[in-house]
This record gives sequence, C-alpha cells and structure tokens, in this order.
Amino acid sequence: MPVNSSLTTIIAAGTPYYRFTSKSFLTTTPSNHVNVVDGQGAKQNRYGGRYSPRIVETVYLTEDIEPCVAEKMFYFHREIVTAIDELHLPKGFLPPFNKTFVLWEVEFQNAISDVADIVLSYSYFGVFPFLAHNPSQDYYHLKDRRVDIQASGYKGLRAPSARSKTGGSMIVLFDDQSKNVKTIKPYEMEFRLICDSGSPFCDHTKDMLDFSAAGEVRATGPNIPTGFSSAWKKVNFNR
Repeated sequence: MPVNSSLTTIIAAGTPYYRFTSKSFLTTTPSNHVNVVDGQGAKQNRYGGRYSPRIVETVYLTEDIEPCVAEKMFYFHREIVTAIDELHLPKGFLPPFNKTFVLWEVEFQNAISDVADIVLSYSYFGVFPFLAHNPSQDYYHLKDRRVDIQASGYKGLRAPSARSKTGGSMIVLFDDQSKNVKTIKPYEMEFRLICDSGSPFCDHTKDMLDFSAAGEVRATGPNIPTGFSSAWKKVNFNR
C-alpha cells in the first residue's frame, strides 16, 4: 500500500496542536519542554495506546483543545475508577479525586506531510470505522492498522476523537518531533470527578459517581487557554 497523497493531510507549520502530560514535563528548564513531543512516553508504555502497539514511538496530539480535554478526562476517569476497584488488592491504594495535568500548545517549525487521513477512506486503510469511533477501549485492530499504515511510508495518521462529544480529530505522529518545535506553551489544568448531582465526588463509600461521563476542569496556572478560566467547567466525554 504505497502512500496515496489524495488520502493524506498535512500537519501545518505555525498552527497550534494540543496534548496533555503529567506535571513532570513542566520543568524549570524550558528547553526541555520539547520532550513533550519526542514520542518516548508512548514508547515506554508497556500496554500501548489507542493507535500505538507496545514499545513504539508515538506522538499524540489533537487539532483543538476540546477533544484534547475530553480524551484526557476519559483516561482520568478510567484511572480513578480502576484504582478504586482494586482497593481490596495487596497493593491497592485510594487515588486522589483531583489531579493537575499540563496542557501543551505546540506549533511546529516545519510542516509534516504524508499523514494518512483515515476518515477520508476507512476502507482504503482497512480500518473498521465503528471501532475508530467507539470510545470504550483501545482496540488491537487500531494498533494493527497503525503498524500497516506506518510500514507503507506514512508519517502519521489522522483519526476521529472517539471521546469528544463535539467531534474533532486526533493526530498520531510516528516519529520524534522534539527538533521540529517552533513554540510550545504550557497550561496547568486541574481535573476532578463529579457526582450525578453535579457536586464534587469526595467519598467513594457514599457518593454516586456521574456515570453519564462527565467531569470538571479548570485552569490553575498563570497562563489560561482559550475557552477556560479559574472557574470549574463541566466536560462531557464519551466512554
């Protein structure tokens, strides 16, 4: 399957893209911030991700902020519920129900071409569209299709954000982009779970978690991204 230029998109230079990381990436040495897009986080993930098999370099981004927040809220929600479910195990622990992450706004110096746009033709890339849109888990089928797309010479892929209620796309790049960063801006964002009543989820023994798939987020750092403030904002997501 050679690169089909009619089914590709270009990751433009000078255009903002977004991703979340842990606070550990927000070091006091700004020159290290480019490591946010070096792909090593995915490479060190023993389980892989939605479009990344185990131990494979991958850079995940979104084209807009809202899908990025929805994607992160999905994983935050799942992480907390999983930890509560495992409290009875010897190594079980009660996780915090609030957590601060860093939203990064990244602009690249040089455009990235030959990025497969699977939304233009799921059938051409051999992707089952219902799995690409289904938010419940990271499917082996999608990981496998990424391998074939990369082996065909594409430098990345564009896919739907399955967790965003408002649509939007994910960008999955196959190579380290840390040397291709023009600008990178960090925003500290606090996430929290909520009850079905809308109040904060505080007591796992009594509170009823909102299982309609919602949480809240607010900006906590000196910089505030577009569309957010220091006030809590409800974030809906698919799960």
